[in-house]
Amino acid sequence: MQQLSTAAARPSVEMHGRAPDISAQATASTPQTWAFQNSITGAPISVTCMRECDRSHDPEMSTPTNPSDIYCRGQLPDSSLIIPVDSNTGVPEDSRILSAWITVEPFARDINRRLPHAVVEITDEHYISPLDPDLLAVLIDGLDRRLAALRRVHAQLCDVRAEYVTRTGDAA
Repeated sequence: MQQLSTAAARPSVEMHGRAPDISAQATASTPQTWAFQNSITGAPISVTCMRECDRSHDPEMSTPTNPSDIYCRGQLPDSSLIIPVDSNTGVPEDSRILSAWITVEPFARDINRRLPHAVVEITDEHYISPLDPDLLAVLIDGLDRRLAALRRVHAQLCDVRAEYVTRTGDAA
């Protein structure tokens, strides 16, 4: 975990993890196959996980389960960012932003969820709808543009602050 802070008295920003090594992960595991008892029909159902699934499916195997509750999740190395967010209370609270993972829900009513898809958590418990590869690329492009705008604001802030401190002598 990396912690970024400009001063001890200011809220910190933490970065977790590093960029995942997808190539190493893709060859590291073989999909597991397991079965559960359908809680609606009583019939046994066999499931083969996506290759990257790291969930224990013991609870689903040990008790009857509704098929719509079955999912696989590939937990990539945590690459979320924790920042202090103030929701107009005057007291910042740490919030995780831009967490992402890959999941599949093989028995979902929504057919798009039956294929592996990306889930992006904008902030704690606030998600973007499941993203297929094309929609994830659109999101990444949009975030790239926002990052470029933030970089421009940063450069402008540095210039404005330097001029202000020079003019007023107030370095806080």
